[in-house]
Amino acid sequence: MVRVYQDEKAHCGACLSSLAIVCAMPTLPEDLVILAVGARPRCGPYNGKLPLRFRYGIRGAVLVALTLAGRVEVTDGRIFVRDPAPLGDPNLDEALTGLVAMRGVPVGEWMADCPAGLVTGYFKRLEAVGVLRSEAVWLMFIAKRQGYRLVDPAYFENLRAALDSAVTGLGPVEPSIAALAGLAGAGDIDRLVYPGRENAPLRARLAELSGQDPAMTVPGTRPETSNLDDPFRFAAQAAVHSAVRHSVHAAVSAATATSHHSGGSSSGGGDSHHHH
Repeated sequence: MVRVYQDEKAHCGACLSSLAIVCAMPTLPEDLVILAVGARPRCGPYNGKLPLRFRYGIRGAVLVALTLAGRVEVTDGRIFVRDPAPLGDPNLDEALTGLVAMRGVPVGEWMADCPAGLVTGYFKRLEAVGVLRSEAVWLMFIAKRQGYRLVDPAYFENLRAALDSAVTGLGPVEPSIAALAGLAGAGDIDRLVYPGRENAPLRARLAELSGQDPAMTVPGTRPETSNLDDPFRFAAQAAVHSAVRHSVHAAVSAATATSHHSGGSSSGGGDSHHHH
């Protein structure tokens, strides 16, 4: 599921496009779904086995993916489109088109306005390409809902290994893994990936990764020189860091507001309040 977002028309001086040109990045929303299903088989948008906040993790992952691709930038808490050119990904392109029309929408407002079917769409998309397999799940022996399993757990194991290396290692972490760590927290699946009291230090480290200094995300760079040696790459990393940080904050705020409004319900996994 690794996809290259390559923009041959990007100008050399466009700092946000430099990372998209040179890096092949996973599609972060898909990574979150795979991470969730691998950690909790048979979960799904409708069966209550995913946290209520998961949809905000997916929403944040869309924002970060667009940032990684050089299309948007978060500045002063608002999302600005820097390049409206489509990426060829229907989910990301739809979000990008909406952001063009919104013209600097606050991150919190955009995050809270999750479109109906956002999470379901990613599950169905991964099933269509053979990554997930759906199966019936009985809830309390009275209701049947759709759950999912990984067809091949290898990709999940690679994601989990990358996170394990990040949370247990002492060195700097690549921006994509730092972003995935922060989004796992934003989507409230950190407790699925690292369950139990004994893994509390790993969950804490996972949260720390989303707030790390972008100058320290690439091995061999130093804060005092990285922005001088490679200003385009540093700026791209800083943009991703800003998108992750604002996404995590907005996800927690949106989930808190939703929980308060609904009386604290946690039965959803992304689309629980919508019918499709």
